[in-house]
Amino acid sequence: MIGPVTDHDLAEGLIRFAGAAVFGDLSAVAPDLMDGMAPTITVPDRVSAQDVDYLDKTTDLMERWDFRFGGGLSRNAVLGQLRHVHDIYRLASYTPQVRTLVQSALARISKVAGWMAFDAADIATARRCWVLGLSMAAEAEDALVTTSLLTDMARASIHTGDPTTGLSMLGMATASATRATPILRTAVAVVTARAHGALGDRRDCLTAIDAAHAHFDRHDAQTEPSWMAFFDAAQLAGDAGQALVPLAVTGVEHDRAVDLLSHAVTQHAPDAARASALSLAQLTRLHIVVGDLPSAEQATETLLPTATMVRSARVRGNLRDLVDATIPYGGDPVAGRVRHRVEQALVPPLA
Repeated sequence: MIGPVTDHDLAEGLIRFAGAAVFGDLSAVAPDLMDGMAPTITVPDRVSAQDVDYLDKTTDLMERWDFRFGGGLSRNAVLGQLRHVHDIYRLASYTPQVRTLVQSALARISKVAGWMAFDAADIATARRCWVLGLSMAAEAEDALVTTSLLTDMARASIHTGDPTTGLSMLGMATASATRATPILRTAVAVVTARAHGALGDRRDCLTAIDAAHAHFDRHDAQTEPSWMAFFDAAQLAGDAGQALVPLAVTGVEHDRAVDLLSHAVTQHAPDAARASALSLAQLTRLHIVVGDLPSAEQATETLLPTATMVRSARVRGNLRDLVDATIPYGGDPVAGRVRHRVEQALVPPLA
């Protein structure tokens, strides 16, 4: 029986412990092993522009992971990186020019961490991250990150049932976007459409969708921030289609919503799995609402492999909406199969 494991034990008997790990069972002392692992990351005395570039590249990797797999599994790692960048901001020394770069880097990792927390339904943490990010972006006079943060916050408000607050956020984002780029103005416009759609305002929703497409047509990928590369034609179509969903379920703009969502689903890249799942879930819902159950069943078969790969509270919420949408069809066998498949997908895996 091995008792509590100390650093001295490991130093003096590493071969013995290695043998026990390979040929025996050390699971009982796993907590001791973890408790002794103090973080070894230290804050450098001085930070250069190249150091900040490395921080930005780390943020890029974490954001791509979020796009592909959702915020559910890796947000704690991102929060750890956020704390590290914040420690650099507080404790390291740098030139005034590099200070601005550090502030922008901290704003961006705050944005990514906030969105991942929101996607995992950790709203309190998301709000803290967003406010920190806005503060840093304001100090750095970074209109690009400011605009994107406000747009994210508006998305969150709309998703949680408060599109009016979302429109207030978008008003600030629109002001900031005058110093931003066409793709960021595209994002502001299409999220504005989503707010108006949620409020049932067809005219303003369609006007905002048209504005989003006009901004998108003017963008040049070479002059846009690299971290906005995810906002492509598929993302725009998915956002515009989802903006129309609240109207489409009442019979207004249904065909256009289906066309936009169908385009998004076919064009989303493999590394945009969460966006694809969100678009496809809404498309499936629209098929169910109008009684096109065979198309809904076919869409469900495509949706579930992607949806179950993504750890996202928003995706799971959309799946629950699909279950609810099938209930009015009672004992219809196709609706029953769709409901059963989705309910099975919502059961947490055992391992």
